[in-house]
Amino acid sequence: MEVLFTFGTSRQFPYQRGYVIINAKSQEDAIAEFRLRYPNPVHPNLVNCAFWYSNASDIKRLKQFGNGGYGLHKYIDLMDTKRLSGLLYKREEGLDTTDVGFDEIVTAEYISPEEFIKHAGANDAQYYHFCKFLYDHVEVDDANNAVCDYTGFIVKYQNALRPFMKAHWRQQYPDMDDFCEAWIREFHGYLAGMTSEDNYSKLTSTLIASEQQRLRRLAALPNPRVSICFPSGLPIEEHLTKEEALAYLKQVADKKGNPRFKNAFSIYNETTGEFVQKGRYDWEKSPLQQNRNDVVR
Repeated sequence: MEVLFTFGTSRQFPYQRGYVIINAKSQEDAIAEFRLRYPNPVHPNLVNCAFWYSNASDIKRLKQFGNGGYGLHKYIDLMDTKRLSGLLYKREEGLDTTDVGFDEIVTAEYISPEEFIKHAGANDAQYYHFCKFLYDHVEVDDANNAVCDYTGFIVKYQNALRPFMKAHWRQQYPDMDDFCEAWIREFHGYLAGMTSEDNYSKLTSTLIASEQQRLRRLAALPNPRVSICFPSGLPIEEHLTKEEALAYLKQVADKKGNPRFKNAFSIYNETTGEFVQKGRYDWEKSPLQQNRNDVVR
């Protein structure tokens, strides 16, 4: 089921106006996932949004007209089995996963969204932060046989993993194949709880910083391709340059300068894979600016 979370104008919210949709098995799971991604900085036990909706007619209306002139900021599908987190969530059980390139087994424990929230402030919180990041970023190659691309994950984040290895490991692995295989075995141990909370904290912080840096690099690339979308995220025009997007929006603007897409529209940066936080009220100012309020987990 889809649960839609709307925002007002408070700077406390992760976005101003518009909405986020989370697809989950239950409203409780969707709320727990939202709280993990967008914690309330003032009241940790409260959901950091204006309202949430699970009624299909309300969600349909907001998808059509937007919220306060803004549309979809992010769609989160907990049941997307292209990621390890989605595979575990769909099956609701731990799995002995294998790597796509190496004959290594990584046992991944199933952790529900409610359990992640329960342990967010506990003594073992760093273990759960590590699991959350790994599960969300490891891609699944074969869902039926639980084959995952740990090698791809390691290559993608090697700029974070190599310095961590140098600082904390006695043995180094300059060869890429040896490096990947060693980290796959290490992940198996980490997921089994075989390290300290301090190591979990340092490694997770390093990975999160690497992911944020990667997104900044992508957002700074010249001539990004973008899509102009309805509030629901459904594309109207795709693969446009910045100049083409501006020209299109001006072409369909009304006399007041607002694009004629009901009450809102969204711009999707195809390079970063992110919706841009802009609506009809300020698209002329910086329609392709990457939103930096989103929490990388």
